[in-house]
Amino acid sequence: MERNAAYLRYTWFILVMVFVVILAGGVVRMTQSGMGCPDWPTCFGRWVPPTNANQLPADYEKYLRQQDIDHTFNVYHTWVEYINRLLGALLGIFILIHTCWSFARFWKTNKTIVFVSVVMLLAVGFQGWLGKKVVDANLAVVKVTIHMMVALFIAALPLIIISRLKQNSIPTNKMLKGLVVITLVLVLMQIVLGTAVREQTDEIGAALNYTHRNIWIKRMGDEFLIHRSFSM
Repeated sequence: MERNAAYLRYTWFILVMVFVVILAGGVVRMTQSGMGCPDWPTCFGRWVPPTNANQLPADYEKYLRQQDIDHTFNVYHTWVEYINRLLGALLGIFILIHTCWSFARFWKTNKTIVFVSVVMLLAVGFQGWLGKKVVDANLAVVKVTIHMMVALFIAALPLIIISRLKQNSIPTNKMLKGLVVITLVLVLMQIVLGTAVREQTDEIGAALNYTHRNIWIKRMGDEFLIHRSFSM
């Protein structure tokens, strides 16, 4: 175990970074900043996004027209989304390092760990591509949900590696495993219900021209009540 201590710590770091990126994605969603950068991988055609309207390109209106909610430039939304992308890119670099380390350390002794690390690298690459598709689709609800589920899948992979390295110190308890499975099923149900709720919210908001927010909840269907009840 001591020989793998540094690798294990780095794997924990990867896990934390995955959840940091998930948290950043949540902030993007809550602040409605998903189309703050309406193109991908650039932002308004720039690698470093503008900090004020004067820095927008001459053809900036073609980008703003893609934004569903706000058709004006919002520097706050732009940088919230851009920081989210930067964190995702950093995570990809960290996982690439992890994969190289896995090959060097475990190729001859534990190919399962190498395989999981490679899958993690491929998954984060797929997640980046999926992020582009989400932007291209103007935050289509189903694609946003798939984006989230892939993130949770990525989060599970470092845990698999950690469990493989610490398998002798992790007690095997059938009841505990059952509770974990039930919890995962409930979480997935919440995600699916959340998709339906979010879709309803977008439809209601668009119908009311994103005004009268105080009555949006009153127009929600049963999915919202079930989703809220499960969250408690």
